[in-house]
Amino acid sequence: MKILKIAVTDFGQKNFMTGDIDEMSGLSQVSTELGTEIHREIQDRRLTEVHDYRREVKIEGCLPASEEFTIQISGRMDGMWSDGEEIVIEEIKSSLNVRRLMSSLLKDPEHPYILQTKIY
Repeated sequence: MKILKIAVTDFGQKNFMTGDIDEMSGLSQVSTELGTEIHREIQDRRLTEVHDYRREVKIEGCLPASEEFTIQISGRMDGMWSDGEEIVIEEIKSSLNVRRLMSSLLKDPEHPYILQTKIY
């Protein structure tokens, strides 16, 4: 059996067979350094606010694709906790234009960020 390894982020991306990259998707992010700082700040705040908050939770799972192939998906959730009834998954995104990002998420139920969270 052959194993195809892929990250959750990549697995959740749309596959455009034709056309150009959509510059209005809301996927543009701030610099890596600023994005890391924002993640850390939010995660540090959650640690003080939520009693069972866990950050950078690694996950991995396999999906049989055929008799010959298995897809191994792995990733790391930015945050996770239980609110008493459900498990809450947090995926932190840093965007230059939060309103445009929110508009993109509301318009597209298959937006890559939504798909990524659903996979988790």
